[in-house]
Amino acid sequence: MRIIVFILLITSKFVLGQSFLETDYQLGLLNTSINAQHLIDGNGFLNDDFKNQLISDLDKENSIFLYQEVGTKYTSSKGWTVGLESNIMGQLTYPKDLVKLILYGNGQLLGEEISLDPVSIEVVHYSKLFYGFKVNKNLDLRLGFITGHQIAKLDVNKGIFETEEIGASINYDVSLEAQYSDTIDPKIFSVNGIGFSFGADYTKEIENGSLDLSLSDMGLIRWDNNTSNLSVESQYSFNGVEITDFNNFNDSLLNNELDKIEEDFQANTLKNYYHYRLPFRLNAKLSQLLNNNLVNEVTFMADYINNFYPTPRWSLQLHKDLKRHRISLGYHVGGVEHPGLEFSYKYNGDKNQIRIFTKQANYFKAENIYGFHFGLSLRKILKAKEEKRNEK
Repeated sequence: MRIIVFILLITSKFVLGQSFLETDYQLGLLNTSINAQHLIDGNGFLNDDFKNQLISDLDKENSIFLYQEVGTKYTSSKGWTVGLESNIMGQLTYPKDLVKLILYGNGQLLGEEISLDPVSIEVVHYSKLFYGFKVNKNLDLRLGFITGHQIAKLDVNKGIFETEEIGASINYDVSLEAQYSDTIDPKIFSVNGIGFSFGADYTKEIENGSLDLSLSDMGLIRWDNNTSNLSVESQYSFNGVEITDFNNFNDSLLNNELDKIEEDFQANTLKNYYHYRLPFRLNAKLSQLLNNNLVNEVTFMADYINNFYPTPRWSLQLHKDLKRHRISLGYHVGGVEHPGLEFSYKYNGDKNQIRIFTKQANYFKAENIYGFHFGLSLRKILKAKEEKRNEK
């Protein structure tokens, strides 16, 4: 209790700043390999030319990233912040061979051994109530209480699929682990776990610019005892179904084979708690003012989300100020996105501020569109910043 009181006391000893209420929203669907032209070409009959082109454009490992973030926070003029966020994050990593099997089936892959690993799926939905405070003029810390709503996680460590040359049998060898939260209560904001998070922001003014470093969502969620934990190492060979009387043939013959596979998975599923590490985020931003009529400021950014970004995301932005308006144009590489343009517009009013931005501004040609992203930030100034505070 003494530590909590001490933290609350130190947040009120610094120079008064701006007091505001801010709401942020982001929605994104991004990927590394499939563009809008692929979807247009595949809208209808999937001929061999389309399949060959799609397979050729895929990397050995490919990623799809989906996320939605919505939050509201209040920042006091004394420097402390309180807010509420809701986050949905989803990621799929898949190999080229898996797409080849889906498009061509096993008929054209007779005698080939197809590797279907690594495959990973991770979807998590959680909300966070957080409190932030200043340690000094450069450093801010955040503490968060997490409620976990849903999680689904799958890691295929080994997946080998083979059809014999004459199609006499289909064989697979698989090793996988999975966890998913309780499915009895399907409500989107049901509470299936609790946890905590930690974050920090560091800001340093440099000559004609600034340096910002940020750590977000370092923590974990303990999903409750109704969480399903699956671990399977299995080999299976399907040699077809013997039919001695076509008059008695029915779906139950095939269903019996499927039941064997399902029983293998069910026998290896346990209901128990699960500790999940939150996908922490690292961000660095270096801004430099320029004495130029066309560009007022340049910003270099690096962003990384653990378990979701295969590589860090790097971006360079150029900013132009027009009285109360700021227009920004940038270019990015890395992350879970194909390299491309990004755009931002910001209005700075005395009482109201708005920012509209996208991390995917490649809407000129279908072959350059590798996803969709939209962001909106609204800020209501409640108390203007004071230049100086008189202290006794």
